[in-house]
Amino acid sequence: MPLKYTLHPLKIGPDKEKQQFRAIAKAQDSIDLDGVIDEIMRMGTTVTRADALAVILAYHETVLNLVRDGYNVNTPIFQTKLSIKGVFEHYDTSIDASQHQIKVNLNPGTALRALESSIKVQKIGASLPRPQILQVIHLSGTEQDKPIQAGSIIKIIGARLNFEKSDVEQGVFLTTNLKDWSRIDMILEIKPSEVLFQLPSPLPPNQYQIQVRCKLRNTTQVRTSADMIHLEIV
Repeated sequence: MPLKYTLHPLKIGPDKEKQQFRAIAKAQDSIDLDGVIDEIMRMGTTVTRADALAVILAYHETVLNLVRDGYNVNTPIFQTKLSIKGVFEHYDTSIDASQHQIKVNLNPGTALRALESSIKVQKIGASLPRPQILQVIHLSGTEQDKPIQAGSIIKIIGARLNFEKSDVEQGVFLTTNLKDWSRIDMILEIKPSEVLFQLPSPLPPNQYQIQVRCKLRNTTQVRTSADMIHLEIV
């Protein structure tokens, strides 16, 4: 299967004339040791699953022992290299565990490096972060999904809900036809995880949809909540 990737805008300064993008790889999944052994078994090997597990565990223990004894281990899959992190104040200073650390550095081996040129890729659409609505609470005491009165106080609970009240493009919006949207003026409280607002009092009875629009951190584009709130006003 190809390696899937998405493109995301680079953070650039105002002097940059053209927007550039960076690729973010999307792994198919994560495979643990049991998954690796499953793949070995599917390849039609003559060894049993128990034998494969025993060999792999012995291999792991051997590599760990070698590294613990100060060896650099070079295999086609990986290469280990030991280093010491920290500053020594004097030439005759010994390692102090509170100031120095032994680090195991891991790099791809020759076989893994050679694999890079043969990996197939597939571009997919990016899933941009956006406001998320998880729950709606009618503070008037009416149960969710039940008709409520105009002028009621509503609380939206979710994520990435913080917006700038002074920006007319951001806020809480409502509509009856998914075309003509009206911005709610009475915003009582704004937090990243919740928004408290009051419905307009002169609001005709109807089925309304409400959504949150905001500019997320380090973005200039208005993002709209994927899920809309459906309210029946009586």
